[in-house]
Amino acid sequence: MIFFQSKAVEQRLQKIPPIEGPRGAIYDRNGIPLAISVSSNTVYAIPVEVEDVAATAQQLASILGLEEQYLRERLSKRSSVEWLQKKISDAQARKIIALDLPGVGGCTHLQPHLPLWLHRAAGSWFCGHRQSGLGGFGTLL
Repeated sequence: MIFFQSKAVEQRLQKIPPIEGPRGAIYDRNGIPLAISVSSNTVYAIPVEVEDVAATAQQLASILGLEEQYLRERLSKRSSVEWLQKKISDAQARKIIALDLPGVGGCTHLQPHLPLWLHRAAGSWFCGHRQSGLGGFGTLL
C-alpha cells in the first residue's frame, strides 16, 4: 500500500513543462494584418551520428551555399548539436530531408513578422527565444 501512495504523490507533484502554441495573428480594425507568424526552417547536425563527414559536408554545402570546409569543421566538433544554418527556405529543407543524411536533421520555428511599413512606424520589436515580447511592439504579442 505504501508503494502506491508514494507513487501517487510522485505523480501529483511532477512538474510538467509548459507547452507553447503558435502565436495568433494581430489585425487592425479593418482586418489588415499587423503581426503574423511565419514559418522558418533550421538545419542542425549531431556530430557523433554523422557517418561520413566529408561527403555530408559536400552535399550540404551545395544546398546551403556554405563553404565545405566550414561545414566539415562543424560536423567534426565534439558537441551534442551544431546548428548549421537558420532561416533556410522550404525548398532547401525538402532537399536536405530527401538526402536522409545520418546525424543531420531540421526543425521548423514560427517567427514573428511585421510588415515593413509597421516596422518603421512601431520603431522597435524585441522578442526573446521563447517568442515572448521583451519590449516595443513585441510586448503586445
